[in-house]
Amino acid sequence: MSHPENAPHNRSEAVLEETQTGGLFPQIGDSSRRLDGGAFRATANAPPCTLPAVIDSSEWRIVATNERSKYLHAVTLTLPPRFRQDTSHFESEIPEGSIEFWGHSLGSWDAGGVGPDIYIEGIGFWIGPNEGYPTVGVAGDDRPEQKAVSECVLKTAVGLLPVVLFDVRSPSLPFTMYYVATYWALEPDVYITAQGQASDSVARSQLLAALATIRVER
Repeated sequence: MSHPENAPHNRSEAVLEETQTGGLFPQIGDSSRRLDGGAFRATANAPPCTLPAVIDSSEWRIVATNERSKYLHAVTLTLPPRFRQDTSHFESEIPEGSIEFWGHSLGSWDAGGVGPDIYIEGIGFWIGPNEGYPTVGVAGDDRPEQKAVSECVLKTAVGLLPVVLFDVRSPSLPFTMYYVATYWALEPDVYITAQGQASDSVARSQLLAALATIRVER
């Protein structure tokens, strides 16, 4: 399912109208919020997020991240049954909290793809010392473009979370990718980040609804 790239945005979202071009997203016009490495800190005055008015979550299931961390047992949320968890494990050689650049995945889920290990819908969680929205790099020489970006605040069991939604169009793909991302401080200098992607805005709205069910097990 696809939707027009220039479809009207909900008025509850703070929208940057200008099309921006580059390889690292999201791109936000307020350079004062740009952090080292290209990530952006959330705005302080975003409106509440608008969740889907009607969504059938009766078959959604509670899932939990599967990578170990000394800071928490797991992050849980509810996801549609089409999402499959990546069961592989990665042992970082850098102990958590040891140096400035530590950080690792907590777990991820994928649903639907265009080939082996190439997924167009998924969501993942990470933990590390860096504040800011997680970024996605779009490689290639075809000049990917960010078609829209907006921010809102999502009410969850772990608090009010900043959210960014952005759309990226790449000439090498037959569709626009729709992203949603968030982050929050678990404790001083320890942040959890989450990012989801889909090939249409309806699927992304489901990911936003899934993020609203986040809980942390300590």
